[in-house]
Amino acid sequence: TSSPTSSPSRPAPAEPPLVAPTLARECVAAALHASGLGEDDARIDALVSRARMSALLPETRLRAMRLWDDAAHATTLATTNDTNYYDAIGANLVLELRLTWRLDRWLYAGDEPTLERVRLERQEARTHVATRALESLFAWQRGTVAAAAAAPGSPERLEARLRADEAEATLDVLTGGWFSTRQER
Repeated sequence: TSSPTSSPSRPAPAEPPLVAPTLARECVAAALHASGLGEDDARIDALVSRARMSALLPETRLRAMRLWDDAAHATTLATTNDTNYYDAIGANLVLELRLTWRLDRWLYAGDEPTLERVRLERQEARTHVATRALESLFAWQRGTVAAAAAAPGSPERLEARLRADEAEATLDVLTGGWFSTRQER
C-alpha cells in the first residue's frame, strides 16, 4: 500500500525523439529526388496510357511496285498485203496501302508486362534508397550522441565522431548535398 503522503507512481514523461519524423521524411524525400526515382511512377503510367491509345492509330504499310509488260504484236494493214511486226513495252505503277487497326491493344497493350516489371523494380529501388537513408540517418544520430557522451579526447569519442562523420557523408551523397545544406542552416 502507498502512504498517504506519497503520490501514486506515474510513468516518467517520454523523451522527445532524437530524430524527428519530419527530418526522416525530408531526408528520404531528398534521397529519392537525388536518385531520380521520385515518389510516383507518372511516366510509366503515361507510357501505359500511350500504349493503349495506340489502338486508335492504324499500322500503316505502303508498297510500291513497277510492273513491266513485254509483248510482241503483229498487225496487217488493209491497204497492203504486208504484215507489220512491232514490240511493245509497257510499264505500270502499282501502289498498295494497308491500314490495320489493333483494337485488342485498347484493352491490353503488349508492353504492359514490361512496364509493370519496371514499376516493381522502381518500387524496390525506392525502398532500398529509403532504407539506406534511414539507416544512415540513425547511424549519424547514434554517433553524435555517443560522441557527446564520451570523455573529451578519449578514443571512444574519436571513434563515435568518425562513425557520425561517415554516416553524415553517406547521407550527403545519398541526398545530393541536401543533408549538409540542412546542417549548415
